Amino acid sequence: MVGAFVLGLAVNIGTSTVRTPGAVIEVDPGPFPLVAASVAGIVGTPQSITVADDGSLWFVASNPPAIGRIDAGGSVARFPTRLPWALAALTPRLGGGVWFADPVGSSIGHVTPSGAMARHGIVAAGSPQGVAAGPEGSVWFTCDAEGGDWIGRMTPAGEVTRFVIPRHRRHPGPIVAGPDGNMWFAMPDSVWRITPGGELTEVEIGPTTGVPSLAVGPDKAIWFAKNTPPGGASVGRIETGRQPKVTAVYDLPGGAVLGGIVAGGDGNLWVAEQAREAIARVTPGGWVTQYTLAPGQYPDAMVAGRDGELLFTFNAAGGAGGVARFAIPR
Repeated sequence: MVGAFVLGLAVNIGTSTVRTPGAVIEVDPGPFPLVAASVAGIVGTPQSITVADDGSLWFVASNPPAIGRIDAGGSVARFPTRLPWALAALTPRLGGGVWFADPVGSSIGHVTPSGAMARHGIVAAGSPQGVAAGPEGSVWFTCDAEGGDWIGRMTPAGEVTRFVIPRHRRHPGPIVAGPDGNMWFAMPDSVWRITPGGELTEVEIGPTTGVPSLAVGPDKAIWFAKNTPPGGASVGRIETGRQPKVTAVYDLPGGAVLGGIVAGGDGNLWVAEQAREAIARVTPGGWVTQYTLAPGQYPDAMVAGRDGELLFTFNAAGGAGGVARFAIPR
């Protein structure tokens, strides 16, 4: 395996956050009207979730650690990782199956639709966190490392190139492929763009206690979910371009504690409100509708299915959890 190490990257600073007033919030009294059913046959507590190129749904489960696959007919296959720890994140892999991040084993791996698994060491020390499919079959990942955090790009053959993040910045998290041909990733207090050549641009997003997720919106902008002190939450929009900038930030009800965010086929954004046991729909214009889940059901990761449904993982009382699917209202 060959690794490359890139130093001295330019860091540009994007436009600071713009707060958009007048977000309208309406609350559906519940119970949540869109859930068709929880997927049967789930073992363990699902966490990260993604849709592969063939339309199958994949998820990471803990207790015990495994990767799961749900086919179009709803059948669940479970592939044990044979590791004592849970994996971090998933992304589709060109040619079938998914890539995964192994934070404790310092590796990026893949699993085929039949369950065959392989792991590739990342050459340098570090703990992979977020992972996203890039162009030409490559996979990009964020890496938390004691000696300095970095962004990695791995080819299908396992060759790794490292792009170093400035030392005053720590703990990169989720990463997504942008509509502009670049990758976008979140730090605890900002969102960054990295070009294929490794040029970094930081976009300031205002006060935050964390950015749990990013998504490409229906408007081809980068959207982020962030939690803000003390106990606040909001969804924001970043306009891509030579000098990216935040063009909108919509506040959600206090105490929401956001998880995943995803673009739905209805032209809106959907975000998990973990602490409020709810899912919120956010229109590009800032109209927020909150849908209540069953009591004790805490949504986490979200993904848009190929059939017009949204799917989300959830945790429940007693350490249980599952995957639920619901149809987007038209």
